[in-house]
Amino acid sequence: MQLGENQRLRIAVISVDRNDRNRLNEIESKLQCQTCLNANGIGIDNVFKQVIEVTATSAIKVQYEQQYLYFVDDIACAKLKLHPHAYLCGFATTTSKIEAQARALLQSKRKPEHAVKFESDVPFSGFLDAINALASRTLTTQSGQNNYWFMPQHQPRVLQLDFEVSGRYSSLILVQGTECEKAKPLLNSEQLFFVICGNSIDDVVAQAKQCQIEIASSQEQNNNVTLNDRNLSRYNPNTKLALVLQAKNIPQLVQELQLFFTAVLNNQNQENWRWQTPNGSCFFVGEHLNRTGLTFVYPGVGTTYSNMLSELHEFFPTLYQELDKQLDLAAMLQAESYYSDDVLQPTLSQQAISGVGVSYLFTRLLINEFKVTPDFALGYSMGESAMWASLNIWNQPETLIEKTATSDIFNQQISGELQAVRSEWQLKANEHINWNSFVVRASAAEIGTLTRDYPKVYLVITQGETCVIAGDEHQCKALLQQLGKRGLASNMVTAMHTPASKRVKPQLTEFYTLPLIAAASKTQFISASSNKIINGRDNHAIAKSIATTFTEPLDFSQTIETAKQHGGNIFLEVGADRQTASIIEKITKNDTETHCLAINSKGQPTITSLLKCIAQLISLRIPISIVPLLHCKEKEGSASVHE
Repeated sequence: MQLGENQRLRIAVISVDRNDRNRLNEIESKLQCQTCLNANGIGIDNVFKQVIEVTATSAIKVQYEQQYLYFVDDIACAKLKLHPHAYLCGFATTTSKIEAQARALLQSKRKPEHAVKFESDVPFSGFLDAINALASRTLTTQSGQNNYWFMPQHQPRVLQLDFEVSGRYSSLILVQGTECEKAKPLLNSEQLFFVICGNSIDDVVAQAKQCQIEIASSQEQNNNVTLNDRNLSRYNPNTKLALVLQAKNIPQLVQELQLFFTAVLNNQNQENWRWQTPNGSCFFVGEHLNRTGLTFVYPGVGTTYSNMLSELHEFFPTLYQELDKQLDLAAMLQAESYYSDDVLQPTLSQQAISGVGVSYLFTRLLINEFKVTPDFALGYSMGESAMWASLNIWNQPETLIEKTATSDIFNQQISGELQAVRSEWQLKANEHINWNSFVVRASAAEIGTLTRDYPKVYLVITQGETCVIAGDEHQCKALLQQLGKRGLASNMVTAMHTPASKRVKPQLTEFYTLPLIAAASKTQFISASSNKIINGRDNHAIAKSIATTFTEPLDFSQTIETAKQHGGNIFLEVGADRQTASIIEKITKNDTETHCLAINSKGQPTITSLLKCIAQLISLRIPISIVPLLHCKEKEGSASVHE
């Protein structure tokens, strides 16, 4: 069986679960003429021998296990307004694997480097996996991570599937279609998320006890999804208090309830108290819960990590597809550095780009999907540029990706060769710089008295009970020894916040002078450069603020204090990991009215971190949409995306 090399092959493929009656009815009503095959009963070669003979007036339906696969001529599919998951564009079978691969690629007019290779010992099962990979835009790493399938902007995903049957090798070329896989539900039978609302603690306790009775007496107690949806359907966003319970099953949910009742008894004489469990259940009480004060905090460079945000795209395919159209996601998240099986140490510019990229993505997730709007925003060090890039201030902030990647500032001046440092220290060409930075538990005053004796050591960041020093590694270690303290080395080469960085301040100001969008923002932006609110409608003031923040020592403790003075009391880190949130927790540890949250944590699954963050926002009574939590959210039009 072999098609001519110049014979056109472009067959639309639609995959439907046999239990999805709505989708099946839609397709069956449009495809009047069908040939039905059962892939469980005939050979794979016989299936594809008939599939590639599909005409504009015919369609083939193939049943395999719990799936139906429809093969339709692509033009006919377009006329019927059906969106396929993939297109079969090349097919060859011979006694030579290499020859089969080459012929299939030639027929599809693709080059080997265009296609991701798939192989399968079970041919039709492998075919379904290939369709699912294209439809979900997912590639699985050697370590088992389901990561987003990154592609250069405006280029389709191409997959080559190879299999062998009875000594004959077959190769298929599949190209992504216009239909995306439905969004995975955030909540399922093994992830419960109950919200119990009330205007007083007694009210919440009464509702919680009623919930306990309902769970015990429910005829559907084995159907966790139904119970969860029923609870969320009663959510009242206008109550003063909200208890959020998270658990893996009903018995664990009951245990969380008992822990809550115990916490109420233990805190009955307290006006302000909080309760949180490792499972993510939480409850907050206090007069400060006034629905305002939410502050988005953008972390600095160096928080990103390998395979970060794994599987997030499967729960929010709409968001990823929208971003894919607007910008180069692969470049924004530096996919080659962070989503490769070959882990390489990213450069400063790559860490900077990916850090801003993660912050941008999470900001869009919070604002677009959960309808959360911050009252304030601030950044830690380089996070200040991420703040402006993420919150709809700059017009086309994605232009910074290429600028940062090729910038002399971030690759040679204040990192890499550290040319600005060489000039500052007046080094000769053959003199080497051994740069490092250290986090040390000491006050700025303690360190400041010693830096006079070590001219190549700088106090760069003050953050609560700890500080960060940077400079010549030998002198840094000598200072730490004299101080009698141990320092935690970052092994990061950056001269930001040192006198050397001031040498590139004019270039930094020009670099960040960008055009603004027309719409005004309700968010107030706090700059570490002046610890004041910065006018978000003045691009020169923004650029000057960023440049000053990057080139002056950073007093992050003062930045947090400024935010609190303006009314910020809920600090949410919007970026990879939760390093900055941990710093803020230490800065504000004696403040019972301040809360520190993070949307991501390196040590947890991405969705677990997200749900814990959303739970805290709900219990803190921040205005938020719970639609993404509903199991039937695809009915709201957010599950399927047509490109």
